[in-house]
Amino acid sequence: MLAEASWTGPRLDHVILGIGVNVKSAGLPSLAFPATSIESSRGQTVSREALLVGVLAGTDRWYGRLLAGEAHPAWEARLAYRGQRVAITNGTGEHEGRVLGLTREAGLRLEGTGGEEVVLEAGAYQLRPLVPV
Repeated sequence: MLAEASWTGPRLDHVILGIGVNVKSAGLPSLAFPATSIESSRGQTVSREALLVGVLAGTDRWYGRLLAGEAHPAWEARLAYRGQRVAITNGTGEHEGRVLGLTREAGLRLEGTGGEEVVLEAGAYQLRPLVPV
C-alpha cells in the first residue's frame, strides 16, 4: 500500500491510496522482504470480486479512523523493518539508519549512523534492509 497525502499546515486535505494485492502466487517477485499471496495464505481460490468488496469496506472503515486521528498509531504498529537497519535511496543520495517510526506527517524516522535522529520527509524512496555481516 502506498499513500500520498496533501497537507495545509496541520490540516489534511486529501489522501490518495495505491493498493496492490497478490491474489495468485504465480509471478511473485523475489524480494528481500517475503511476499505471499491471498490464495497461498488461504489455501484456496479467491473470488477477486469478493476480495474487492472486502478491500473497499475496509478502506471505508479506515477512513473514519483516519478522520478520528487513529490511523497513525495503527500504521506505526504495522511498520515493516521497525528496529532494523536499512538503506534508503532516492534521487539525491542514500541514507542508512535504524527504523524508529513515522512522523504525523508520514516522514520516516531513522536513527542515523552517529545516533542522531534523521527524518526523511514523505516521498519516493527505495528501501532495503541491511543484513549484518
